[in-house]
Amino acid sequence: MSTKTKHNSQISDLHKSLKLLSQQLTFKEYKLVANTMFQLFSGNKFGYKDFDPMFNFDVYFIYDINKQKKLKKQASILQFKVIRGGKTA
Repeated sequence: MSTKTKHNSQISDLHKSLKLLSQQLTFKEYKLVANTMFQLFSGNKFGYKDFDPMFNFDVYFIYDINKQKKLKKQASILQFKVIRGGKTA
């Protein structure tokens, strides 16, 4: 971790984000996100221009698409009720 100075003596949003990711992701997924964050920190723009508003649009668009897929998958799970009767009773 970084050394503590007057400016970063408290836990930053970056540390909170990493903690949240570590609790929700597998190690392989966490490593992918952490390495991508490091690349962003190092100046890699991933095809976006400086202060490109399309980045925020893409972030929320990707979230919405994947959230809908997850909800659709969850909605397709059926619960069956066992009813006794017929020859088994």
